[in-house]
Amino acid sequence: MDIAQKIKDDDWFLCIFFSVDIEDATAYKIITRNRSDDVDWFVLFAEFYEEFPQYFYKAYLHLSTSQSLPTEDLLTPVLWKFNGDEILFYVPVTNSIHTLEHIRAFYNTIIKYNEKLQKYNVQCKGTAWVAGFPVNNRGTVIVRDKKEKTYSIDFVGSSIDTGFRLTKFSSPRKLVVSLDLLWLLAESRLTCNDAIFSFLNKAIYYAGRHELKGVLSGKPYPIFWLDTFVSPPVEDRFSATPISCNLNDIIKFCEEFSFKFKDFIRPFIVDDTSKKFGEIPEYSKQQRDILISYKKKKENLRVIPDGTDNIEQNDPSVTGVNKLT
Repeated sequence: MDIAQKIKDDDWFLCIFFSVDIEDATAYKIITRNRSDDVDWFVLFAEFYEEFPQYFYKAYLHLSTSQSLPTEDLLTPVLWKFNGDEILFYVPVTNSIHTLEHIRAFYNTIIKYNEKLQKYNVQCKGTAWVAGFPVNNRGTVIVRDKKEKTYSIDFVGSSIDTGFRLTKFSSPRKLVVSLDLLWLLAESRLTCNDAIFSFLNKAIYYAGRHELKGVLSGKPYPIFWLDTFVSPPVEDRFSATPISCNLNDIIKFCEEFSFKFKDFIRPFIVDDTSKKFGEIPEYSKQQRDILISYKKKKENLRVIPDGTDNIEQNDPSVTGVNKLT
């Protein structure tokens, strides 16, 4: 899938975004900085930046061979960027069933890489969410070298903001997922009978509603997480043990939440090959039409040196895509 072209054409597409970073990274840097031996805090982070993506990609080498999960058009994640200690990935989704494989790969990578991190006495934590384009969220193609035709892609929008807000609730045990991604997972899991996704039947927990700055107009947002601990900690025995969520209850909750909060809509994938999430809400169609109309007007408007506006119907220098040369 050529995301750059879809961005230029204002085509529909849905992406899953993944965030992973080291828990208490600042504290680790301070502690190791003050040690008298040769341990350098940067060794950990240099390995993390290089190795975690490798672990993540390797998780896709052992795909399900079940007929219930078509993998011929399954895409692998793309490294989006490094944001301080955080590594960010994205992957376009063409089939809602594929969300199961993407989350399983990320879930297993968090578990496996935390085993590796035990020698440093630290752990990583992850968050995952979805964002739909071009309505509510936008992609930007930044051209780095015209001759070499190299470019990078950035993403902005309300769903992107929501995802970053959710990262503060994640922990080595809690892989936090956005509500719309959870909706995709729950319905897809009930459709797919593959046993490798059985962890979703008992690993989803609810952490209540919390206010996320700028999200849902200030209304509290429901936090759900996947338990990445192989066995529950002893502390669970001393307090109220979290109860895993029933998949059917999750779907009903998402439907009710969508009905109550118009800012939250059922996720959709245009031409979803699974046929479950292909319906485009009428509101989104209208917003896209407005966007395309605005873009055409902007492309046809060019400012000439004397400061007056001139309409150019076919100006090849205006593409509607941000460029840096």
